[in-house]
Amino acid sequence: MNRTRLKTLTAALLFSALASAAHARCSLSTLAGNYGYFREGTSSTGPLASIGIATYDGRGTIRFSQTTVKNGVQGSDIGDPPDAYGYTLNSNCTGTFFDPSTGDAFAEIVAVDDGKQVDFISLSPGNTVYGVARKVSDWGN
Repeated sequence: MNRTRLKTLTAALLFSALASAAHARCSLSTLAGNYGYFREGTSSTGPLASIGIATYDGRGTIRFSQTTVKNGVQGSDIGDPPDAYGYTLNSNCTGTFFDPSTGDAFAEIVAVDDGKQVDFISLSPGNTVYGVARKVSDWGN
């Protein structure tokens, strides 16, 4: 009886682990649609805070439109019209934002909750900036 229970428990745990691993699979198409986001921290010129909309196309292109306050001065440093950048997303749901003209990554990202949220942190020298984006709708695609 103990061996049967052990086999049943082992099978259940294995199935659960496989289901979790399958559930965590991501691809470029995991991120598609519009996300409201904020980012904050310290840039090379002082404190920074931003809010905006990011639109992922599900194929590796993201467009940002945001309002930023740097060191107490409001500006719109990305976005009118929204600039296009690239993103990668690995099967483990980690990835990057990158400049397509140079290929240089400027942020590390993690997609969570089946792509409903993206957490990110800046890789830019002199920055300690992080942010969170939450999916808001599929309009505008």
